Amino acid sequence: MLAQVRGQRTRRAVEVILGVAGGVLVADVVIQALGPNNTWTIFTVILLTLTVAVAVRASAVALVQAAVSV
Repeated sequence: MLAQVRGQRTRRAVEVILGVAGGVLVADVVIQALGPNNTWTIFTVILLTLTVAVAVRASAVALVQAAVSV
């Protein structure tokens, strides 16, 4: 994933970091609100994470990282 054009490696690395951090943040907030033992919690976390990532116009790399870091 980070094997991009020489000038974009830092940018991609930052996108990966922000994507993972965003996914973990949304997951933590939702799990605290709904509780960890609910099937709907997982669905809600993924839905909200992707919604937030799309709303802030995250790149494809950040979007994928946000979704998989849940």
